[in-house]
Amino acid sequence: MLRLSTSSLFWCSLFALSACVNQLGEDLDNELEEDIDQEEAALSRAQRRSRATLIRDVARRNGLRSGFLLAGIADAETQLAHCWSELRWACQGPHSADCNGPVVAGAGDGPCHLREGGLGMFQFDAGDHDDTLRREGRRILSLEGNIEAAIDFVIDMVIRSPYISGVSTRAQAIEWMNGVRIDNDRFRPWIQTVTHLYNGCAPEYSCYRQRYARYRDYTVQIWNEMGGASFWLDGGSSAPSSSLAPIAFSWRREPGGTYRFSARAPERVVRVIYRVDGYVIGRSSRAAGPDFPTTYRFQVERTGRLIEVLGLDDREELVAYGNGIIDSVPGVAVYIWQEGRGTYEIGLERAPREVAAIEVRADGHLLRDGESGSTRSSRLAVRTEFNALGLRNFEITTFDARGQIRGTLRRQLELR
Repeated sequence: MLRLSTSSLFWCSLFALSACVNQLGEDLDNELEEDIDQEEAALSRAQRRSRATLIRDVARRNGLRSGFLLAGIADAETQLAHCWSELRWACQGPHSADCNGPVVAGAGDGPCHLREGGLGMFQFDAGDHDDTLRREGRRILSLEGNIEAAIDFVIDMVIRSPYISGVSTRAQAIEWMNGVRIDNDRFRPWIQTVTHLYNGCAPEYSCYRQRYARYRDYTVQIWNEMGGASFWLDGGSSAPSSSLAPIAFSWRREPGGTYRFSARAPERVVRVIYRVDGYVIGRSSRAAGPDFPTTYRFQVERTGRLIEVLGLDDREELVAYGNGIIDSVPGVAVYIWQEGRGTYEIGLERAPREVAAIEVRADGHLLRDGESGSTRSSRLAVRTEFNALGLRNFEITTFDARGQIRGTLRRQLELR
């Protein structure tokens, strides 16, 4: 499987699971569990949706109507990436016409020159790259082929699963998977099966709890992200409903570079997921604090990144949502965070001492700060309630103490 951090050094590769478990034995049981979300994917929101649509549609052609189960695995493994250009911190696999370059290859089995990592979105691995291609065929280098091979594997996995009864044929396995929902009694045995037979982490190993939670959370997340039943079951393309309750959130960057995030959510929200550019950077619950605290240190310095906060209720359904822009850079940074329904604050972090005020325009219209009542804000932030939502182009102009323009920064965000 694709190495996601140093803590995943011992993660087993797909289709080499039983051998991997026998080889690692107590090593897996004694492995230190650390946060595996250390590297960040480069797929945009639109690209993630396109990739999820392909998984759904290929699954349907094979009789599987619950494509979100596959997508949850792919998101947990590679954040839906298939090409090395989408995850450049990983290793390069063989050339793929779909990628116009190499597929992504796992980096958890040793140095890249050994060519021993898994291949593609679902991380097929039978030894080195040549061994994998001899066994699986070159179909796994294409997006659709990689998905089809994963379908074959999970069907066999369900047949072999000690957590699922009454399934002994391909047709029965498909029928069973088609009945899985994130809120019914088949979901737990599905995640148990994935954790044990796909990942190779048996319940007796210390890795089990963390990896079970990872596959569970990513599956719930992608079900909700794409719009739930309307997308996965009905085949629609609707985005999450605008009727979701708003989540207000903010953050601060510590001197060492760690970010501390917090959120204010409706009472029915029991858990939140923090996501940047479609990549989960943190999870928190009401039990951790009324403001859902979490911390994260970015590995990539980049401006204009989409940040989203998803609020889940006690049934793991998406009931609240907030979004904004974060610049994960140590210097001057623009921030946009949601404060309420249709209400956003746009401002500067770590502004130079020479900056005395800012003005903010949305699609060319000068905004008035709801807190100070001024269009030129000396608090270096403008809070505004928007009557119409949708895509907005923001211009943040900075002024010195004499009122002279120092510069203009630009960001784009779809207000939700």
